[in-house]
This record gives sequence, C-alpha cells and structure tokens, in this order.
Amino acid sequence: MNDNILEIENLHVRFSTFDGEFSAVNNVSLTLGTNESIGIIGESGCGKSTLSFTVMRYLANNASVEGSVRYKGENLLEKTEHEMEKYRGDRIAMVFQNPYSSLNPALTIGFQLDEVGMHHQKLSKKKAREATIQALELMNLGDPKGIARRYPHQVSGGIQQRICIAMALLCRPDLLILDEPTTALDVTTEAVILDSIKELKV
Repeated sequence: MNDNILEIENLHVRFSTFDGEFSAVNNVSLTLGTNESIGIIGESGCGKSTLSFTVMRYLANNASVEGSVRYKGENLLEKTEHEMEKYRGDRIAMVFQNPYSSLNPALTIGFQLDEVGMHHQKLSKKKAREATIQALELMNLGDPKGIARRYPHQVSGGIQQRICIAMALLCRPDLLILDEPTTALDVTTEAVILDSIKELKV
C-alpha cells in the first residue's frame, strides 16, 4: 500500500519573459511519506519557493509546468482552480517566508485565525475561536487569549511567524509546506519555532 503524502516526479517549471524562457525548476523528483519531513537546501534564487508554489498551484500565468505533483496519488497539476480550493488550507497548508505580508494589519489576530476555521471547517464563531486558542497554545504562546485580541503590529516578528504556523495548522492539514519561515528571525526565536514544528509532527 502506498502511504506517501507527496510524490513529485520529473518536475520542470519555466517562465516566459520578455527576454525568453527562464527555467526555475529543472527535473525535480522527491517522495514524502507519512510523518516524514524533507528539507530543501539551496542558494537564493535556485527555485525552492517556486517548487513550493507549484505544489500549491500559486504560479503566475506566464508559468509552464511539466511532470507530476501527486498528493495521495492525485495529480494536483491536473486539477482545476475550483478543485484546488478543496486542497489549499484544508489538506495542504503553506507558511510563507514573510509573516508581515501574510497577516492583515487592520484585523485582530484572533479574527484572522477564526476565519480559517469558519471557512474551511464550517465552524461556528464560538467553535472557531476555541480552535484558534488551541492552535496558539500548540505554538507555545503565552496568554493566547490576549494575543488573539491584539493586532499583528502589537507582537514581535517571531510571534507573528508562530501565528502564521498556527493559522496553517488550524485545519490539521496532511501536508505542511514552510517556505523559509525563520529567515528573518534571530537564532533563539528560530530554535523555538523549529522545536515547536518538530513537536507537532506526530
């Protein structure tokens, strides 16, 4: 029985530009099993983020993709945009590199996390807030109820990133993609976040 969560085979991603075609990802293949983690290492601009965006189908219109990206045996590259809505956030979640661009500065942290549970899990407002508090507790954040009432600019960058991870975990996805989530953080905060992620992988 194949229990792989993700299988990428012979993946090529190219972008059409004014200067011609640009190859961003060239012949990538990998397999991720249940309860496994994969770290992709490479210099800036080598295509790590593009690979992540391809799995989520977040590529720009000028991108062309060859190969296959299979989630539990289903080729995501063959799905329509409407069909992908059933996968994003609920079954496959992604944490982006910059938490400042992921959180809305005009809305409280709790409101933004509540929306995830209400949209994907169809939870009531009360149940969504309970799920929000639980997710913040999973990230070892002190006073989660107080944090839920704050706005993003009222917490540190490290806490913002943990909030983004909590947001991604709200729907208990099978696959969590992290696009350099600790790049802009100090080493102490980086260690805390990596330890928290390790504890969540069961």
